[in-house]
Amino acid sequence: MSGGSARSLAKGSAPPGPVPEGLIRVYSMRFCPFAQRTLLVLKAKGIEHEIININLRNKPEWYFKKNPLGLVPVLENSQGQLISESTITCEYLDEAYPGKKLLPDDPYEKACQKMVFELFSK
Repeated sequence: MSGGSARSLAKGSAPPGPVPEGLIRVYSMRFCPFAQRTLLVLKAKGIEHEIININLRNKPEWYFKKNPLGLVPVLENSQGQLISESTITCEYLDEAYPGKKLLPDDPYEKACQKMVFELFSK
């Protein structure tokens, strides 16, 4: 993991280069609770990643190509595929990266976990 303490990229900053093979990039903001969800899943599953912090008050122009709404988090893989919205990024990571599962396979148990998640996300 890298970039957690790096300065935030703002308007006028150059976009980062391509995502290195074997890594996933997360566009984040240090104090955003929604981005923190995604970062917690990356850490819990032991997924190699890099963090690019975005200045949400002064967003770089190029960032709107990553997410037209300019929000974080956004995941980007080495194929250039982009995924946004914290709950969607978390589910994607759980399904796309084998190993430790965060949600059970049983549909009822999974639904129960999601109900608890919704309770605490409001």
